[in-house]
Amino acid sequence: MNIRQLAELANVSIMSVSRALRDQPGVSEETRARIKALAVQYHYYPNHSAYGQFTGCSRLLGCIVPHMTSPYYARMLRGVMAQAQANGYAIVSLESGEERSAVQSALHTLLEHRVDAVIMACPQTPLPKKVAVALRSHNIACVYLNATPEGLPMDVVLLDEDQLAQTAVQYLYRLDHRRISYFGDAQPSGRRGRYTALQHAFRQHGLSWHYQVPLAGAGSQFSSGNKTAITEFHRHIQHTARSLMQMTAPPTAIIVSDEETAVIVHQTVKALGLAIPQQLSLLSYVDFNQAPFLCPPVTAMELHPEEIGRQGVLCALARWQAYADDASVPPAQIKISGEIIARGSCAPAPR
Repeated sequence: MNIRQLAELANVSIMSVSRALRDQPGVSEETRARIKALAVQYHYYPNHSAYGQFTGCSRLLGCIVPHMTSPYYARMLRGVMAQAQANGYAIVSLESGEERSAVQSALHTLLEHRVDAVIMACPQTPLPKKVAVALRSHNIACVYLNATPEGLPMDVVLLDEDQLAQTAVQYLYRLDHRRISYFGDAQPSGRRGRYTALQHAFRQHGLSWHYQVPLAGAGSQFSSGNKTAITEFHRHIQHTARSLMQMTAPPTAIIVSDEETAVIVHQTVKALGLAIPQQLSLLSYVDFNQAPFLCPPVTAMELHPEEIGRQGVLCALARWQAYADDASVPPAQIKISGEIIARGSCAPAPR
């Protein structure tokens, strides 16, 4: 059943069928109800591809994430899909694995599908300028999540890293912690990183940055699936945590940047015979599925990845509309705040 056959059955024009099924004006309520009933009876489904060629609107959005198995990005993708569906759009989701070649391949695929917008959640992989030009030439909007592409004026939805850093440090500071360590990636590309924001928060509270532990590719090591890299990363974290806790004046609290590092540090500290939180407090920058079930449960930051995804879709649709209207609208920057989920892994610093 195609739209022409449905129009013949209803004894109306093709345009009337299109208006009726999209709830647009120009069709009487009686005719609209009759056309919809016939569509259901004869199992008619609109051909969005053909409709997109006619209107220039495909009703498709593309979304590229580093790893779909990551709980954080899975939650973000849920937000993208929920908001897209609420706006009558379908999602084409692709995985990059943080590989530049995979990102470019994914972007080319989305260009071929003539999506209306691309939502990029790849903070470690910059958007090639050539691809950005190609997207714009086809009036395809592009929004970055958790990153600011350098040299490219683009809509972005970001975590408010300054607010998050202040919230985490202030929380531990009020518990009288003055020797705080941070385990995390030192060089997140494309945005003011967590590492830099935490350095600033430490300075504001008069704390030493002596206990920081930079970890190259923290979090992404595990999502990559490379068993050798995962094993080496695991050993490195264990060795570093042991060395820190054997110092004359060891840290009384540790902030970790991701869920995998949180679990390893949690296990290592307990293996050393130290009690959490009586002897060491542990705060994860990302909430994760196992956090409430570890012993003790891990205090974490709620970063609202679903909201980041929802805002990304709204941003993308607003930019697409600006392109359609040939309107000049400056790039938007939306910041998402987070808060502490207090569980059992943080307590006042030991005396």
